[in-house]
Amino acid sequence: MYDNILVPVSFDTERDSAGALAVAKHLAGENGKIALLHVVEQVPSYVLSALPSEYQSDARKTAEKELAPLCQRSCPPLCFSSISQVGGIG
Repeated sequence: MYDNILVPVSFDTERDSAGALAVAKHLAGENGKIALLHVVEQVPSYVLSALPSEYQSDARKTAEKELAPLCQRSCPPLCFSSISQVGGIG
């Protein structure tokens, strides 16, 4: 079995992370650790200037609030952390 597993999570309505979490639990066995990852897309600076200054920090906090219960509900005690990262393409 694996020691560390990273599971990407999307909160889109057409996505369901339950299958990926079930596989992760199986692969982690008794001693593995599971980390959840949700990527908050980087907003271009020309758009960001028109948004409230706390927009990106609020987006990250919202993702973390949704990841924490998902972690506790889906894979305790295997899930040791939930991660939210701001990122984007190129």
